[in-house]
Amino acid sequence: MTLTVVVTRPGASSYMGSLASGGSLNSVPGASVTGAHQGADRLIEKVSQVGFRSVHLPVLTTSRLPLTQSLYEAITRLGAGRYTWLVLLSPTAVYACKEAWIEVCGDGVFPIVTKVALQGPGTAEAFKNCFSRAPDLVPEQFLAEELAGTLSNSIVTSGSPAEVSVLLLQARDGRNVVAPIVATTGASVECYPLYATEEVPLPEETIASLAEIPEGEMVLIFMSPSAVRVTDKYLEDRHRRASSVLCVGPVTAQAAKQCGYKKIIESKDHSEEGIVNLLRTTFGMA
Repeated sequence: MTLTVVVTRPGASSYMGSLASGGSLNSVPGASVTGAHQGADRLIEKVSQVGFRSVHLPVLTTSRLPLTQSLYEAITRLGAGRYTWLVLLSPTAVYACKEAWIEVCGDGVFPIVTKVALQGPGTAEAFKNCFSRAPDLVPEQFLAEELAGTLSNSIVTSGSPAEVSVLLLQARDGRNVVAPIVATTGASVECYPLYATEEVPLPEETIASLAEIPEGEMVLIFMSPSAVRVTDKYLEDRHRRASSVLCVGPVTAQAAKQCGYKKIIESKDHSEEGIVNLLRTTFGMA
C-alpha cells in the first residue's frame, strides 16, 4: 500500500524568493503573499523524499491588504522606532510586513530599539531572512496564547507597562487572541489586519482525483483551521471516518474534530521537519 499525503498549504509565489533572500520589491498593494517560505513546495518535496506519494490541494491563498492611512502611519512609526514591540504570528505575516515596510520605509533599516516577538521557528527564520536580525522572543510552544502570555510577562517585569507600546500585524481573519491578553498588562496595543486568507476553488479534475484515493490510504496535512474547513467540502464521509488527519497544533486539531474526522494526529512540532518525522514514525516509513 502506498500512502498518499495530501498537503493543503498554499503554494509558492514568484516574488517570495526575492524577499526571502533579502531582495527589494517594487510593492503593489494587494499583491499575492501566498508563498510564505516556499509555501507547499518545500514540504511536498520532503514528504516525497521519505517515500510518500504527495498531492497538493491549494485550497487557500493569501494576499496583502492595501495600506489604509492608519496602517501607513503605524508602519511609519515602526520605522522611526516608536514601538517597544513588534508582534508577528506567521511567516506569511513576516513577508507581508516586509512588503509593507518597503512601500513605506524604502531601504530603511529595522530599528534596533524595537523588540520582536514571533510565533514559531518558521516565522523566526522568515524574519531573519527579511530583516537581517534575530527575534527577541519566540516561545517554546507555537501557540498564540503562549506568545501572548510570555510577552505579557516580559512587559510586566519591565516595571513600566504603561510606557510599553506594541504593534501587532496579523491576518484579517486571524484569531483575536494576542491583543486582548497583552492589553491587560496596561501596555498600549495597536492591532492591524495586514493580509487576508481566501478560498481557491479546486479544478474539477483535482476533485475527481481526490475522490479516487482510497480512504484508508489518505493522510491529510492541515496547518490551519481554515484549511480544514475549506478542504472538508471536497471530501466524502468515508474519508472523514477512515483517513488519517495530521493537524499542526491543537486549534487545527479541534477544527478537524468539529468537521467529523475520526483519526486525528496532532503534531506538537510545527516545523516541516517535525511534520515529516511524525509521518515517518506514525506510518513506519524509512
